[in-house]
Amino acid sequence: MIKKSLTLILFGTLFLVIGHFFATADKRFIANSDPATLIVLRVEAQAIDHGKTAYRPVYALQTKSKPRPEYGPEYGGGPYSSPMPHKAGDIVSGRYNPKTGEMRSDTMTQQGNRMWFWAQILGALCILQAIALWFGFPSIITVTSSDRRRGWLQG
Repeated sequence: MIKKSLTLILFGTLFLVIGHFFATADKRFIANSDPATLIVLRVEAQAIDHGKTAYRPVYALQTKSKPRPEYGPEYGGGPYSSPMPHKAGDIVSGRYNPKTGEMRSDTMTQQGNRMWFWAQILGALCILQAIALWFGFPSIITVTSSDRRRGWLQG
């Protein structure tokens, strides 16, 4: 029982820390960037497990002048995601950090925020379950099967 609860505390803490770390990075990007209108220049594809494909859009600021500042793999790029978030040529709302040149669409930013939020929720639930195990919660409420229905069908 103690081993299970310590394992759950370890995994819960790990999920909380990872979720907090990445959520903080996303919040920092939002705080340091300006709203912008982005155009998707191209979408890169990468094969992943079981024949599935992940996609990464390459953005540029929508301006009248060319060449446009571009944010793609040569600058570190954005994360790959599946399904395809945007198609080439799409004009999307997003954010632009002029200091680093980083660009992200609002769709990709929200998708990342949701993922890290759920990681934090999972971590908190693991820790709560560990506390419940520590205090003997499973032994307080036991689940037993009732034979009433079986006896009723036989009788």
